[in-house]
Amino acid sequence: MKNLFLSSPLLCVASLGVVCQAQPSQQRPDEGFKFIAAAQHQYDSNFARVASDFGEDPVNPEIGHDEQITRAALGIGYNKSISNQRLGVRFTANQYSYAERDYLDEHSFEGSANWRSQFSRNFSTQLNYERTELPVDQLEFRGRDLVANDKAKVQLSLGDSRRLGFVVGAIQTDQTHSNEDRQYLDFQDQDVFAEVRYKGLASSWVSLRYRKGDRDYEWVELLPRDLNFDYEQWEIETSWALSPKTELSGIAGYFEREGATNDDEGALAGLTFSWQTTPKIATEVSYTYSQPAQGETSDSPAEVSVASLMVRWQWTTKILVSAGGSYSEYEYVNEREYSPYGERNLSLTPLAVEWVFSEALRFRLSSQWYERHSPDVIRDFDGHVITGGLGLVF
Repeated sequence: MKNLFLSSPLLCVASLGVVCQAQPSQQRPDEGFKFIAAAQHQYDSNFARVASDFGEDPVNPEIGHDEQITRAALGIGYNKSISNQRLGVRFTANQYSYAERDYLDEHSFEGSANWRSQFSRNFSTQLNYERTELPVDQLEFRGRDLVANDKAKVQLSLGDSRRLGFVVGAIQTDQTHSNEDRQYLDFQDQDVFAEVRYKGLASSWVSLRYRKGDRDYEWVELLPRDLNFDYEQWEIETSWALSPKTELSGIAGYFEREGATNDDEGALAGLTFSWQTTPKIATEVSYTYSQPAQGETSDSPAEVSVASLMVRWQWTTKILVSAGGSYSEYEYVNEREYSPYGERNLSLTPLAVEWVFSEALRFRLSSQWYERHSPDVIRDFDGHVITGGLGLVF
């Protein structure tokens, strides 16, 4: 599910990636059980996504535009290596509490599982599963709805330690909505893929990949139009170490879709340039372009392009400071010939600070300002978000 201008409605403090465990010395530092506890508080000045031309929330006129959301999380994880087998599982339960709109209070469950087997230097398999479940943005739906994505992947690799390798696999993605009024948007996407990968010097590599799959909506009879389709996609993906301090990675692809509504062809692209500017400062510039299938999101843009810049400064060994921003453009199918439809969005992160108190405890504070420009007045708005969170892993 495409997010409109934020990386997620709420930052995931529970997955801070800190591990602190008392394990026997023969185990790897990240092995064994870990328990996660996290708390996060967020203030959004325009949670209702109300345009500047409107003076009140159209659904709740007695409530202001802003909102404060508290998220509490408890979880457990386990990692273990046995011979050439590597197993990892994680489960997190989240509770969302809203200060003004308590009817939106909700709980969600997220998790992951992965199993990697290295049968020889040149033959390995992977099984991965990941589940995310997040509250929907109020611009997309004014009510309580959790959007869950369950993704399962199986992959077999040949030639792991050689210059030339081959990979085959399959992926299944299920998208579901907790709100009964939106369950007609639930779909399942299945595809199989095959790729040839060439490894260059150092960590450089390039892959040629072919995908074939289909997307099926569970409640086709409830849709305003038939959104099911089959697709084929060709991709070239690469990551290249240009120098000891710079790296360029990217992907380019071409697809064909066949369906009653999604009967078209198009392209996708992504490019990221990483530069270790100084020993303490890292800079990353990226650009992505895609043509989502109609029905993939509620507003169904025909084209999406996003450019972003992020600068990170390792102020001390325990404090990381970052700042950046992104600019995105959304183009829509013009159903009214006299009025082309496009939106321009700007998101700035003036300051974000992550402070590692210890191996088990982290604190994060971030700020963000967003502005959306749209010819549709109800989608033309701005606001700012401040988020603070504390995460504990033991």
